[in-house]
Amino acid sequence: MSFLERIPRRIIFLTLIIVVVVPILSPFPLPVPITKNTRNYYNIIEALEPGSVVFYGTSVETRDIEAYPQHVATLKHLKEKKAIVITYCFGAGTALGQEWVYEDAGYDELEYGTDYVHLGFVPGGDATLTAFCNDMVATKQVDHYGNPTATMPIFQKVKTIHDVDLVIASGGGTPGPDTYARIVVIPYDKVSIVQVPGAMAAMVYDFINLKVFRGGVIAQRGAVEYEAITGHAGRATTTFAPIFISSIVLILLMIFGNIAYVSNRMKEGQ
Repeated sequence: MSFLERIPRRIIFLTLIIVVVVPILSPFPLPVPITKNTRNYYNIIEALEPGSVVFYGTSVETRDIEAYPQHVATLKHLKEKKAIVITYCFGAGTALGQEWVYEDAGYDELEYGTDYVHLGFVPGGDATLTAFCNDMVATKQVDHYGNPTATMPIFQKVKTIHDVDLVIASGGGTPGPDTYARIVVIPYDKVSIVQVPGAMAAMVYDFINLKVFRGGVIAQRGAVEYEAITGHAGRATTTFAPIFISSIVLILLMIFGNIAYVSNRMKEGQ
């Protein structure tokens, strides 16, 4: 075991650099256990029939390591299921971020206004969301880009929240998942799932336990799980993998280093 003590430091540093850089340059799913909440979130979307309508309350402000990959992986999954997506930005400052999400999820390949629509930021809080549930076109007459919603094929079929098959709530605070629960999910008995950053985990667990939300992708760990289960390794995995793998390597080096040290000390004492 003495050879372990003679490993040059540059070899150790080079090994750490490799295990940090490789996952960043070439993301790959990690063998992380999939929690029940993430599995349920996946199963709800996986069960959608082609043409199902999804009302998605989005809340992306930056390309962070929690909300952003949650949104991208979700839209990629919805795209695979051929779902019709309506995104609604309840929080100020999130409409531009949703443009990035659509771009990274490959929605430029789909037909805008038929397969999906980005309504953008909708001010007015609870009152506006309530009105939107009752008459979508009258409440949001133009989309994020200024296009009239009344002429879009989506809104020839989808008039009210009753025409929606799945509600996805995201974000933290108010407006946030609790707002969607109060105004959209509970009053209309809609099937709903949720995604939140780690800071809001405690709040959504209560809603999940009550079955208001049927599943949830929570924090970066949840995003990593969801990227793994869908096969869409992205930003969450890219940033999580280097920390995860390098920590394992460091632990192994410490274990083997201590074993080598103890082994050599025992030999010297003989």
